[in-house]
Amino acid sequence: MEKRRHASNVFAKECISTALLQLMESNKYEDITITDITKKAGVSRVTYYRNFANKEAIIISYLDDLFYQYQQETQHLPEEDDYQFLLYAFYFFEKYSDIMSRLYEANLATLVLDCFNKYVLWCIDESEERLLKYAPHYQSGAIFNVFIEWIKSGKKESVEDMAALVQQLNNMSFKKTSITIPNTTHL
Repeated sequence: MEKRRHASNVFAKECISTALLQLMESNKYEDITITDITKKAGVSRVTYYRNFANKEAIIISYLDDLFYQYQQETQHLPEEDDYQFLLYAFYFFEKYSDIMSRLYEANLATLVLDCFNKYVLWCIDESEERLLKYAPHYQSGAIFNVFIEWIKSGKKESVEDMAALVQQLNNMSFKKTSITIPNTTHL
């Protein structure tokens, strides 16, 4: 009985998440009501509130699931190969770029960044205590901001080019004299 209840709860959560994301394709996030979501998902309000406190909780649950899947897909990568991690990150973000764009447009990008921070924290060696406080925010913030800019500019560069660019940026010195900001007005 418990397994069946758990399976139906997982299914209900998926239906609710899917409903909200589909509604966001044609409606502003702030205009979507709980009634809209439950009607689209085919669930009761009781089921909705049993699983989620609000719309943001739906997004967070969905993103946590996505980043868990991403974590599973990347755990085989060698730790010393930054390019492969970046490549996977850009393939992942590209795969979900429509959803990420909708979240960005709804001013929910911080939810994506928070989930990405959790993923990056998982990747960091816990013996490096000093790094734990800042490293996830530095790495995920940099990658995420570059990704958002890539989306906003129409994803003109390839995933491979973006991974190489971020790897180059990670290796760049931040001395004032060594930073050259390219003229991007021609894009």
